[in-house]
Amino acid sequence: MPRTLRAGEWLPAGLAAHHASYDLSVQLPLLGTFKLASAQGNLANGATVLYDVADLGSGTANLYLKNTNEIWFSYSGTLPGQTQPAEIVLFTI
Repeated sequence: MPRTLRAGEWLPAGLAAHHASYDLSVQLPLLGTFKLASAQGNLANGATVLYDVADLGSGTANLYLKNTNEIWFSYSGTLPGQTQPAEIVLFTI
């Protein structure tokens, strides 16, 4: 069953410890369904998205709780011919 997770749903007290798993797929007429990415985890231990899209790149993106009140985003992936790492704080809660 498809689900959408919005930023506001991550913030209520205690939700950081709840585990979730998601898959992102695209369905194309006549070609079928292709899995683009999978996500799993929680903010307390890190929610990780793994992706691998042919000819576009592959890598991981993470959302995690740091310093007990900051939501961080880190990324490490390969785009055609380049490795692109990044780590930034998104917001403070």
